[in-house]
Amino acid sequence: MGDPHHAIVLPPGTEYRVSHPLSGGDQCTLFVVFPGLADNFGWDRREESAGPLSLRRTDTAAELLHQTMMAPHESSEARTTEWAATLLSRMMSGGARDQGIETQITATRRAHRKLVERTVVELMRRKNQGLNLNRLARDVFSSPFHLSRVFRKSTGLSLHQYHERLRLRDAAERVLAGEPSLSALAHELGFVHHSYFTERFRREYGLTPRELRQRGLARELLRRLRCR
Repeated sequence: MGDPHHAIVLPPGTEYRVSHPLSGGDQCTLFVVFPGLADNFGWDRREESAGPLSLRRTDTAAELLHQTMMAPHESSEARTTEWAATLLSRMMSGGARDQGIETQITATRRAHRKLVERTVVELMRRKNQGLNLNRLARDVFSSPFHLSRVFRKSTGLSLHQYHERLRLRDAAERVLAGEPSLSALAHELGFVHHSYFTERFRREYGLTPRELRQRGLARELLRRLRCR
């Protein structure tokens, strides 16, 4: 299952189906890499025989660069192409690999994966609400302890970290789209105080929401991605 923190990589000729557990579908950016160019972005052709689908967990710099690229602005075709090439190199080189879709897994691991998928759907559904672990565990038919342990093992994030990252990702997207009031945005996304929202945003992205609006951001994001 892909979520807002994933990039999905499909080898040439792959057929796949999608479903949307939440109403309204989803939003995504599709990059088509023409034959002969994949090697330029670090594609490991051994993956083509490993499985039809690979999930890559994105990092904060990659997410911000993608949102900057898609936000309304005046930019040259050459600059947009440079941004897209950097994102593709990051995703296809495996530097942010999560794990592929497995064809044979044990019953326990399958149950854990289903539990995490149900939890992700619930977290996205209530991302602008406070996180109540007991209620969440009950709604996904688990215990708080078991859910917390399985979720962290699968995603590398605690439930609180994942929930907060969903909210901060929405915040970054709306700031780049020209959100006029940061205080109103913080309140709408469930942050009690504007100052706390700013602190968490800075910790996640390395800059404040106000700084995110400044020019030259894309250049700094490109530098971060290329240094990793």
